[in-house]
Amino acid sequence: MSDENFYGKNVDKCLTDLAVKVGAGVAVGGVFSILFKRRVWPITMGAGIGIGMAYTTCENRFRQHYAHKIISSTSQLYRPDFAEDNASGVLVESAEPATSQSASGTDTSNSQKETNS
Repeated sequence: MSDENFYGKNVDKCLTDLAVKVGAGVAVGGVFSILFKRRVWPITMGAGIGIGMAYTTCENRFRQHYAHKIISSTSQLYRPDFAEDNASGVLVESAEPATSQSASGTDTSNSQKETNS
């Protein structure tokens, strides 16, 4: 996918996300406004929280794309304990568990099994 298509699709997703989260914030704020004797501040606070959540989600969506480009273009930054999820293009932690090591650098999983026996 070209950068222009990526940018356009993510802007559309961000605007949709903004509308949904602000709408939900205003709706929840409206319910709390009734509880607080018809004050306006719960509605304003709900809309503000919705805007903040949408901004954070959008910012992370753009950062993940560019972080993925940096990681894939330089082998020094590649972390083998992370793998790319091909469906979403997001870096996810691999399913292989890491071995536990003590401060001396030895594997403690065998010693724990022996003490439990």
